[in-house]
Amino acid sequence: ALVALTVPRIDVRRPSNWNFFLLGAAFALLETKGITEVALVFGSTWITNSIVIAAILLMILLANLVVARTRRIPIRWVYAAVFATLLVNYAVSLRGVLELGFAAQVLVAGLQVAGPLFFSGIIFARWFERADNPSSALGANLMGAVVGGLLEYGSLAVGLRHLYLVALLFYTLSFVL
Repeated sequence: ALVALTVPRIDVRRPSNWNFFLLGAAFALLETKGITEVALVFGSTWITNSIVIAAILLMILLANLVVARTRRIPIRWVYAAVFATLLVNYAVSLRGVLELGFAAQVLVAGLQVAGPLFFSGIIFARWFERADNPSSALGANLMGAVVGGLLEYGSLAVGLRHLYLVALLFYTLSFVL
C-alpha cells in the first residue's frame, strides 16, 4: 500500500505496465529463490550471497551487451530460452553439485541461478526500449519485484523447486501480453 501511494500513478489499464509488473515479479522471485537454493549447497554464508549476486550482475551486464549489439533475435526465441532454462532448472536439482569440487560447484550453481535471469534481462531491455513511459514501466516493475520477493516465501508451502513453475507462469503471462 505504501509503494502504491509513493510512486506516480501507474495506469493499470495498459498491458505494458502489467508486462513490466510480471517481469519484475518473476525476476525477484528467481533472485531470492536463487539465494535460498545456493544456500543449500554452500550454507548461509557471505559466499552464497557473493555467488548469487555476482552471477546476477554478470548476467544483467551480458544481457545488456547482447541487446546493444544485436537486434535480430526474435523476442519469442528469448522467451523460449527462458522457458527452457526454467524447465531444466526445475528438472535438475543442485543436489548433484555437492559431489563436485568447489570451483565447479560455484560455476554450476551460478549458471543455474543466473541462466534464466540472462534471458530475462534481454526480455526486459527489449521491452524497456519500447516503453512510452519509462518511469511508469519501472514503477510497475518495482511493484512486481516486491510481489516476487514475497512469493519466495511460498516455498514453505509448495517447495523450493516449484517456484520455478511460478516464475514460468509469470513469464508465460508476460509473453501473452
